[in-house]
Amino acid sequence: MGYDEELLPFLDNALNDNSSNKKLIVLHTYGSHEPACNRFPSTYLKAFTQQEDDNCYDSSIAYTDKLISQIIEKNTR
Repeated sequence: MGYDEELLPFLDNALNDNSSNKKLIVLHTYGSHEPACNRFPSTYLKAFTQQEDDNCYDSSIAYTDKLISQIIEKNTR
């Protein structure tokens, strides 16, 4: 299974496509849907609490936050 960050090259292609002045770009992400531990690379897993499910969810939120930051950065160039 892929991760949401794999959408970034498609976003780059869409942003660099100059065939139209107007664009609507939709990125359909997995976000933090269950199972949350499958929504991000294992290197992003952090221990916020003693509860594994909570850690998975919180880590998926942190991963998604980073992804959204990258998307915003690409759109402001």
